[in-house]
Amino acid sequence: MKGDKTLEHALWRLAARLLPSESGLRELARRVASDPTRASRALWFALAEGDGAWFAAHVEALARAHPGCLTDLMDACRCLANSRAVVARLQGMVR
Repeated sequence: MKGDKTLEHALWRLAARLLPSESGLRELARRVASDPTRASRALWFALAEGDGAWFAAHVEALARAHPGCLTDLMDACRCLANSRAVVARLQGMVR
């Protein structure tokens, strides 16, 4: 799809639609998001869109686990209903 750099990115983008109803997929996404070797921008967007409450609650831990990806995490946070508050928390981590 347009904007997807890899098949994995395309799959996570599509999976975002299923995260609210598929607990097994949701648990997999949460585990992968915490793994510094496997997490990706596409996954964070999928979590923000499909499992926003969990993503918002864990975004600071994700930022600590992936310090080089703070911009990508902030971008994904903009999908959240309470995006300003969550982005502000992340910005507070770098001050």
